[in-house]
Amino acid sequence: MGALPSFRSPIDFWTWTRSHRQSVNILVLMLELLVLLGKASCSSELSGLKATASSDACKLARSATNPTIFVKNLDFELTEKDLLCIFEQFGSVKKLSVPRSRTRTGNRGFAFVEYVDPRSAVLAQDNMQGVKIGRRILILEQFQGG
Repeated sequence: MGALPSFRSPIDFWTWTRSHRQSVNILVLMLELLVLLGKASCSSELSGLKATASSDACKLARSATNPTIFVKNLDFELTEKDLLCIFEQFGSVKKLSVPRSRTRTGNRGFAFVEYVDPRSAVLAQDNMQGVKIGRRILILEQFQGG
């Protein structure tokens, strides 16, 4: 799929994901198949060759049980509706929390996105990390709180 382009608006992102949806769906199906076959682990035997995944892939595999991601560095003008449009591309959103600023109009620059399926959270984090939306580059992390 290559590197993601920077997006000026949620509509630009939506248009791009619509044209690349088949590639994303194929990757998700391949990952699900590997998990079912017991091949998706940090160190596995594939066709007689020893394959060791990168440490980033291992972290993602371990975080696949947490359905919530913490989105930082949001453009202050993005609304809850904009974020829902963006993050629903990766799966059903169970809950979206966008704290509002008390001193100015707009959000506080961060949000919490909880998915129904934890695999959607991994997919969203993998695809949206470092993407420029509005005037800022997104930073996504697995939510560690309770």
